[in-house]
Amino acid sequence: MEKMNCELKELSLDEQKEINGGNPILAFVAAAIVGGIIYEVSKEVYVAAVKGYIQASMDGTYDGLPSRSFTH
Repeated sequence: MEKMNCELKELSLDEQKEINGGNPILAFVAAAIVGGIIYEVSKEVYVAAVKGYIQASMDGTYDGLPSRSFTH
């Protein structure tokens, strides 16, 4: 097997940041913002579903149906 002679050079700090994905603080802030948006949207969907269920119950939609405990 033939050995290869490779010339290696040290990467500068800018090159290291480019390879590793940039600024970790900026990535954290962006992820926190996206996570907050996802949380708020899912919370609003849940609240709307609960309000819809409550309203349907008040309108008599579920009158006459057996309860969940009845099926057990």
